[in-house]
Amino acid sequence: MPWRELRGKRPDWSWIYGGLLAARPFMLTAAGALTISYVDRFMIDGFVGRGALGIYTFYSTISIGILSLGASVSHQFLPKIIAAYAVGRAAYCRVIRNFFLVPVRVQVPCWFWRRFLIGPLLAVLKLVQYAQSVAVFFVMLPGILLRILADVPSYALYAARADGKLLYCNLGSAIVSVLLNLMLVPVLGIFGAAVSGGIASAVSLLALTYFALRGMREGRVEPAQRRRSFLPPMPTCSTPEAITKRGGPQAFRDLPSLLRRYRLAKQLTVISPRFPISGCSRLSR
Repeated sequence: MPWRELRGKRPDWSWIYGGLLAARPFMLTAAGALTISYVDRFMIDGFVGRGALGIYTFYSTISIGILSLGASVSHQFLPKIIAAYAVGRAAYCRVIRNFFLVPVRVQVPCWFWRRFLIGPLLAVLKLVQYAQSVAVFFVMLPGILLRILADVPSYALYAARADGKLLYCNLGSAIVSVLLNLMLVPVLGIFGAAVSGGIASAVSLLALTYFALRGMREGRVEPAQRRRSFLPPMPTCSTPEAITKRGGPQAFRDLPSLLRRYRLAKQLTVISPRFPISGCSRLSR
């Protein structure tokens, strides 16, 4: 690395500030998701003790592994959802429906298998103390399934560029998680933390699903149509054939306006076989 060339050069703080400002919604969204995952541990440490925290962390680590497995499956659909959103509303809705069926078909059977396998596994490993509190893992499982299902509306909103709605849903569910942990952990211990995580996951799933369904029902303006709306109005004489038939000085007055529209359309990359603009698509051939 040419480290010597960096001597005497200062960081571009304005560029760094602009990047942080642009990434602010994503950082806050990530902070909300991390709050749901880890706030329960701090509550248990403060209200119950380190012994209970160790048991809860053991099962929480297993749940994080399950979430990572679900996320690895969900990430494969994100490019398909973004591409379908660019195509149109029908393709977008179809991909979302297919995406929803995948975690349901995969995770629901695995959910039952995990419920029945965790007990024998702890017995084989002779983890007697953890086996006595295995019920807390059963309470965690519904919340894990809900968080995996929440990837479906979350990716749908991400493809629709609804960053604000993602931010509100994640921060809202994080606030719900903090409040429920404050109320339930002192009373129910580690079971209160598991219940709080499940309710927060349900709130997140419901909120994300509401915004995603509302966006799918309301429809949207296609990207090409949005760009087309910035173009100036077409002149009355819009095609070369019409200009030729019309003739006279008026035809030459319309020609500069048509050429300006063509150049602007070319800069906005609107001219294409799928989204032709009347008159301009003929000139582009």
